[in-house]
Amino acid sequence: MLTFRKRELTPQCTPLFYGLSHLNSPTLDTAPPDAGLPELQQPFPWPAMVDGENPPLPFDLNSWQLEIDGLVAEPKQYTFAQLRDFPKITQNRRWITAMGWTMRAPWEGVLLQHLLDKARPSGEANFILQESITGQKEYLPLREAQNQRVLLAYGSNNRFFNFLYGGPLVAMVFNRYSYKGLAQLSRLTLVAEQDPEIKIASETRGYSRDGEVVPALMYAWDMRTGKPVKHSGEITEY
Repeated sequence: MLTFRKRELTPQCTPLFYGLSHLNSPTLDTAPPDAGLPELQQPFPWPAMVDGENPPLPFDLNSWQLEIDGLVAEPKQYTFAQLRDFPKITQNRRWITAMGWTMRAPWEGVLLQHLLDKARPSGEANFILQESITGQKEYLPLREAQNQRVLLAYGSNNRFFNFLYGGPLVAMVFNRYSYKGLAQLSRLTLVAEQDPEIKIASETRGYSRDGEVVPALMYAWDMRTGKPVKHSGEITEY
């Protein structure tokens, strides 16, 4: 039986997500050096991401890079401008958080697969070890990332994500809880096996390692109401 507790409706109940509606992000048609810094306007219709243990960091788009290394034939480094040279992909999909809410929006960014094609993973690669600006790490199965069309999102509705919304880049995984894709992404390392000695973000937060979605009643920010999650995997019903 699905249950719904009133406290799940309010992002203020958790140290990870707060409704900071006064913070804004630059638009996608410009990329100023201080794009990681907020301005005073309405940004996005869902809560900002603020991790009390690993607070998000402001960033400079002129110096930030995404590195792809490990078991690949051609290690790569991309600046933000270079990522925007890839075809911009917009995916209208529902993002599922472990904090009691979901959000459907036109997420804009680059397909992870497009970057992997350039780096050419070896046949030994089975997992992607993500690393964020803040030093957080999380594993994602390589084949699943490819099959599920994981998006490296830099914005939505023609606006960049500022640092409180995971900018400059968020790995958006839609068939599992959102924590399986890191915010403020800075590095992707392809490996053969998961290293049990590496402390990953999901476990430090007390979440399951696989990020499998479980049935629950969650708050859909785009619909402004509670909606049931009836199965694991991606939500496509609403």
